[in-house]
Amino acid sequence: MFSSVVSFAQSGVDGVSGAEMKRVSDRASRASEEVSSLRREVSALRSKNNELQSQLSGMQEKVSSEITRSQELQAQNERAMNLALDEFKKKFEEQNKTVEGVQASLDDKFNKQLIFFVLGLVLFVIIAMVATKSATAKGLKQSQSNWNQFQEHILKK
Repeated sequence: MFSSVVSFAQSGVDGVSGAEMKRVSDRASRASEEVSSLRREVSALRSKNNELQSQLSGMQEKVSSEITRSQELQAQNERAMNLALDEFKKKFEEQNKTVEGVQASLDDKFNKQLIFFVLGLVLFVIIAMVATKSATAKGLKQSQSNWNQFQEHILKK
């Protein structure tokens, strides 16, 4: 490129002096150096860009794998929680059945005790009535016997 600029400058200005040629040549040289410098910077920036792209890709893969791992862990935790809740539900239902069984047993025992108490009370009343009737009959016989003895004793005198 530098040679094309120089040849263009030489062909366009045939009657120009050597000092002007030198100045044009220096400008062309500086422009060529700036272009080379810019090319180096562009190359460095491209390599830096590629490096950043690869780092970004690595980070994206890492984040993606972490998200996937977190989702799997969350799914496992959810399954474990569901299993625990199912177990709790079963135990709760078993406990309710046990409580119902105990309640029914207590009710049955209470009913039996109430029946025995009532039967005992009725039996006591019957026994008391029989004993009272028997004692009354015995007392009446005794009284009759005493009366008869009293009358015999009075009649003998």
